[in-house]
Amino acid sequence: LAPIPQGIYVKPIRHSDPPQIDSTPQIVVDAMLRELHLTPDDVLYDLGCGDGRILIAAVKQYGCKAVGIEWKPEVAAYAREQVEKAGCGRIRIMTGDVRLFKFDKATAVTMYLFPELMTELLPRIGTKRIVSYSHELPGRRCRRVAVSGKYNIYVLRSKTAAVWSWTTEVAK
Repeated sequence: LAPIPQGIYVKPIRHSDPPQIDSTPQIVVDAMLRELHLTPDDVLYDLGCGDGRILIAAVKQYGCKAVGIEWKPEVAAYAREQVEKAGCGRIRIMTGDVRLFKFDKATAVTMYLFPELMTELLPRIGTKRIVSYSHELPGRRCRRVAVSGKYNIYVLRSKTAAVWSWTTEVAK
C-alpha cells in the first residue's frame, strides 16, 4: 500500500451496516451456550467469532470472560462495535489466523469452522468443553444435538464436566 500523502484526512472505519457475515441464529447460540454450562469463572473462546453474538450472549447470560478470534479485519471491527454497543467489557476481539493463537486460557470453546481447520486446531485446544456449529469435530466422539429440527451442534464433553445434560433435541 502506498503511504497516505500529508494533509489528507483518513476517516477511521466505522461500520453502520454490518459486513457480510454468516451469523449463527440466536436459537443456536442459546443452545450452544446451554451445552457449555458456563460460569463466571469460565473463559470462552469463540473461533471464527463473526459479529460477536456468541460472546455477547455468554457474557450477559453467564458472566464469564470471552475472547473472539476473527480472520477478516472488517468483521472483527464490526464485532468490536457490537461488543461496545452491548456494554460488554469482559470481551476481547482479536484479528488474525486462528492457527496462530494459543488457547491455554480457554476453559470452553465455540467454533464455526471447516473440519480441515478443526483437525489442525483440536490437538492444541486440548480437552476443553467444545461446541461446534454445523460441523462435527473430526476424530472426536461427539454428541449431536438437533436444534429446532434444522440445525446441528456437536458437543465434546470435557473429562471434568460430569454434570452435563445429554439431551438430543432442544428448542422445539
